Amino acid sequence: MARYAGIRPASGGIEIRYQVRGRSFSHFIATAPTDAALQDAARVRRKLIEQAKLGLPDPVTGTITFESACQSFLRDIERTREPSTALTYRKRLVAHWSELAHLDLRAITLAVLRGVDRDREWKSQKTRRDAHSVLAGVMQWGVSEGYLETNPARALRAGSWQRPEIDPFTPEELAGILRELRGQPKVLYSLMAETGIRTGEACALQWGDVEDDALLVKATLWAGKRKTTKTHQSRRVLLTREAKRILKEHTATRFAGSWVFVTSKNNPYAEEHLTEAFVGACERAGVRYRRPYTLRHTYASRALSAGVEPSWLASQLGDRIETVLRHYARWIGGERDKNELAKLEKLGGSWE
Repeated sequence: MARYAGIRPASGGIEIRYQVRGRSFSHFIATAPTDAALQDAARVRRKLIEQAKLGLPDPVTGTITFESACQSFLRDIERTREPSTALTYRKRLVAHWSELAHLDLRAITLAVLRGVDRDREWKSQKTRRDAHSVLAGVMQWGVSEGYLETNPARALRAGSWQRPEIDPFTPEELAGILRELRGQPKVLYSLMAETGIRTGEACALQWGDVEDDALLVKATLWAGKRKTTKTHQSRRVLLTREAKRILKEHTATRFAGSWVFVTSKNNPYAEEHLTEAFVGACERAGVRYRRPYTLRHTYASRALSAGVEPSWLASQLGDRIETVLRHYARWIGGERDKNELAKLEKLGGSWE
């Protein structure tokens, strides 16, 4: 049986001992002292020491508040996921579960969670499901760290949720929006409409990523810094004639630095500033507002209606083919459908 510092088998389980700032602490885990369990206990001991130094849990009793559990959970997320993911999770926890903040994690039962869930007015079932998901993540962290035996949040039910239909811009709507845009936002959004790249990917473009006939999409921009793409993979996006023209005529930044799109202070654009320009253009053009990401949907739906192969489109978008088929199935073979329907129309007549 492996030996670990501060870990020893005890009657009915495993005892963890450690010292922090001259104080001695102990923690008991009610599990059989197998080699695997002892290894897990050593990991828990390291975590307890770290938390005790930060003043997060009460290491004497082995308790921790929900707020402290959330902080530790989010730190773990920040190590393994994109910063934007951790920020989204933090916002959901604050918005929906802050009243649990000072409760002992072990006191948060399924009955407590159902009471909070039932009393809250949820904006939508999706919002509710997303809130349940991040809560379950925190409670599962409590299980993995030995504070909880089971995860009560897993039994919460948010009800069914139907993903909204893709709602691309019509050619007339898109033309109207682009007419109302000015300067670099117009160039950026025009390029998005011709390539299907995401807003963050467009903001992250550098002139070294621009080839004669393609864009090398290697990064996205978040909080002013280049990060890996959503799928953590780079891709080569082929350019249409219109996309080539857009880039050729965009000379404002070509020799001013590395970024393709920059503000007056030579900083890359923040997505929220671009969105303001897009909202204004929609209002002036009299177009019902949809977020700029809709340009990606517009590109994809147009491409499939024109008969491009879904697998090719998936490589352009940086998505799996299953995602393309799920989101854009009704545009596949659009021209074929029209042609086949026209054959039926030629029959004419009535069944009466």
